[in-house]
Parts: sequence; structure tokens; C-alpha cells
Amino acid sequence: MRLCYLSRNYKNVALGGGKAKTDIEQTLAAMGTVNLGLRQTRSTNKIYDFVRNLTGVLRTMWRLQKGDVLVLQYPVKKWFEPLCKAAHRRQAKVVAIIHDLGSFRRKRLTVAEEIARLNHADVVIAPNPYQQQWLVEQGCRARVTVYGLHDYLSDEVIEPAHSAPEPDAAGKVHFSACFVGNLSPKINGYLYRLADRLHEVTLHLYGPSFAEGESRSNAPLQYHGFGHDMTLMRSIEGDFGISWYGESIAGPEGALGEYMAFNNPHKVSLYLRCGIPLIIWRKAGLGSLVEREGIGLVVESLEELEERLTTLPLEEYRTMQENVRRVVTQIASGGSCRRAVEEAMALLQA
Repeated sequence: MRLCYLSRNYKNVALGGGKAKTDIEQTLAAMGTVNLGLRQTRSTNKIYDFVRNLTGVLRTMWRLQKGDVLVLQYPVKKWFEPLCKAAHRRQAKVVAIIHDLGSFRRKRLTVAEEIARLNHADVVIAPNPYQQQWLVEQGCRARVTVYGLHDYLSDEVIEPAHSAPEPDAAGKVHFSACFVGNLSPKINGYLYRLADRLHEVTLHLYGPSFAEGESRSNAPLQYHGFGHDMTLMRSIEGDFGISWYGESIAGPEGALGEYMAFNNPHKVSLYLRCGIPLIIWRKAGLGSLVEREGIGLVVESLEELEERLTTLPLEEYRTMQENVRRVVTQIASGGSCRRAVEEAMALLQA
């Protein structure tokens, strides 16, 4: 049984985008998986990428053999069904690793259309148990397993340098939090409202579109500009990384709340690679994993943030950091991808 994959040029790879997908390709290659497409290049030319990806799709269809298992990263837009049909014509199987569902945040497909598309695969790897259950309930006939935390590979071997804060002269520990991502008030406006509620907890922000003046002048808010992931791993400010979406600090609502429940933010793995525990919504797709593994705080609302951090025992934080170090050994080496693909292969052989 030959394990294969289709390498593609992903959007903005040259600018740091598509990292989750390129990390999967890198791990598959390290597992000895055969790339049936073209070698990935770092391009920002949309026309070039389209032609190259189309060529890779056609080349993959031609090179598939009987007994192959083709790993596809979903969505592959218009090419997913043709690739699955080509694989089955050649008596090969298809494993689909889901990154995003078009029927959720972007609403580009109906739920029925999405399930019909995924039913062309033999095994589907969902990001988390919530999406796994939803797929089954919606009529997905493919066997479904779970991916878990995104891997986060790096060209260099980096040991996170972040350490636990030391108590002050009075024995008080001052924990802080950070957020890495787009800081536009239109996208993550809750950050500025959160800063207005903080008094003893400093909020560190990294990313583009920072809006100075959106919070009160004396809010404990520090902006550090845009930080490359390798730099953040060595020098991030903040003892916890916030993973949150939406406008409300009380809890994600509507479509964004649904998105958090069914998807695994890649940002979570970056925080872990930086050596810091997480702050995440209890109903998020990764909420139960964070709680089970002891790698952060799960909250109903960010309104809890100051109280939770000002009353957190230092030893509890150090235990979380140890748990983070344990988890990082897996995601820094492609452990999530290897385990998920191995489970998919076992389902095919069962």
C-alpha cells in the first residue's frame, strides 16, 4: 500500500501563510509519503499558482496506482471530487484532512453540498471531536477520525525561552497575557474592550493594524509591533496566549462562536511553541483538550481573565508550563500529523 499526497502552492506561503498545510506536507514527506504532484514553490503570483496547481492535480490523477492511499488537504476547491473519483477508478483510497468547511464561516456551500463532497473520501480527519460528531450527525458516510493540535515545525531547533514570572517583594505574582494576530478593531475589537477592564494584568499585543487610542489611556496595554514566529518563540512577552474570536468578551456568538467550536486555530500551536499556556473559550473545539492536557485556562468569558490570573498559584502555572513542554515535543516534530494519518490507515485496513 503506497501512501501518496498532492503538493500544492498555498496562498501567501512566501509571506508566512499556509503554514499548517506546508507543515503537513513536510511531515508526510518525512514519513516517506510519495508526492504525486509538483514540488511546492514559494510564489505570490496567482496566475502562476493556478496553472501550477492545475498541472499538479492532473499529474496526480495520471500517476495514481491500484492500492494507493491519497492524502488530500481539504478544501481543494473544485478539484476534490475529480481527484477522489480518479482515485477510485484506479482502485485507490482517499484520506481527507479538513482545515476548513465552506458551509461554516464563509457559507460558500450548503451543509448538504459539503457532506456530499466529503462523502467522496474514504476517511476524513476532522480537527476535533466536535466537528467529528457534527460530520457524522449530518450524514458523512466516510469514516471519521480526529487530528487534534496543529503541528508547528521550524527550520531551527528552538527551545522556548519564556519562564514563569518571579514574585515581587510582597510575594505577589503578576501574570500577563498576550495576543498574536490582526489587531484591527473591526476584526478583534474585543481586545481593546478587554484592556479597558484590566487593572493588574498587562495585555501584550503583536500584529498589524494596531489602533492606538481605542482603549483608555492608562489601560495596561503594550504593543510590540509585528513579531515573526521564530522571534516570538525566543522572546514573547506574556505568560498566557489568548485564543478568541468575535466582538464580545463575554463569549463568542453566532457564526464566529460556531467557528471556534468546530475549528482548531493555528495560533494555539504558535503559543505552545512559545512555551506559554493558553486562555481559551470552554466551548471551543480545543477547550476540552486544553483542560485535559493541563496546558492552559478554559473560561466561559474573558470577563474572568483578571480574577483568574491574579489568584492563580505560581506552582499551578509552573505545572502548566511543564505540560506545555511535553505537548511541544509532539507538535514540533509533526506528531499530530503522523498519529492522525496512522489512525486513518488503520481505519482503511480494518
